[in-house]
Amino acid sequence: TWFGGGGCATAPRGSNVFWLAIPLLVFRRWGLLGWLAAAGVASAQDVNVDRFRPAPGSSWLVSEDPWLSAHQHGLSSTTDVSSDVVTLRGVEGVVERLVPHMVSTRLVVHSVPAEGVGLGLVLPWHVTDWGRSIGDVELSARATRSVGDTLRAGVMLTGALGSGSQPWLSSGRPRVLGGGMVGWRAPAFRAALTTGVRSGTGARIGQLAIGPSLSWSGAAAITPDPRWRMGLEAYGEQQLVPDDTPGGNPVEWMFSSAYQLSWVSFRVGAGTGLGGGLGVPRWRAVFSVVVGPPLGEHS
Repeated sequence: TWFGGGGCATAPRGSNVFWLAIPLLVFRRWGLLGWLAAAGVASAQDVNVDRFRPAPGSSWLVSEDPWLSAHQHGLSSTTDVSSDVVTLRGVEGVVERLVPHMVSTRLVVHSVPAEGVGLGLVLPWHVTDWGRSIGDVELSARATRSVGDTLRAGVMLTGALGSGSQPWLSSGRPRVLGGGMVGWRAPAFRAALTTGVRSGTGARIGQLAIGPSLSWSGAAAITPDPRWRMGLEAYGEQQLVPDDTPGGNPVEWMFSSAYQLSWVSFRVGAGTGLGGGLGVPRWRAVFSVVVGPPLGEHS
């Protein structure tokens, strides 16, 4: 069974691979790779379980922010700590925590050279029980425009380079995400929604194929003060090719809060998975510092 957080995907019944692999798993990385080879998995190197991807230039932790004002340039550092990102459960109920802990730090550079035009670069660094590694570097571009005083919509394109060098932390090849976004704001309320299609890699992990998926994120918050926001964010993926294997449709939610101080803003978040899925943690905690002009709706 593959799962993260609270969901699972069960290995075929009648298979003895899991029981034969238990001694190998004791040896940590080599045990994992031995199980993958025995189970017929192409490579853990071709599966990126890093589901938390901050959007450059956004005032939210994960969701895209269409409120892009000209000449916003800045730098942010976002660190998240997560638990039980990948767990293997056999048909007899034996559980092996393959990635019990993961700490990730992302250096995010964003620039808005013109009104409604945003560019971003995300450089991730991960530390897991298996080792340390750079993750999939991401480049992104977005274009938005206002629709009245309270609504703004746009499109975005993100490319992940498949640059990770450790098992579970690289897609093994480039992946592209293209889609649209919309944001709405009122005097004491903010909301945003993003949907797009992410390309697959063709890799398989057990019976689960990493194919093209519908990627989405949403956020809603109240703003008791122009400098302070608190609310909920959710994000996930839905496989576009029908697949009954559990674990392919991860969903995660988190409580988030942000506070703006002149050219520095602080953001925190905490949450868990909904229904499970590969890469969905049992829990996640996030802390972020942004240096630059006020972002998004704060500008």
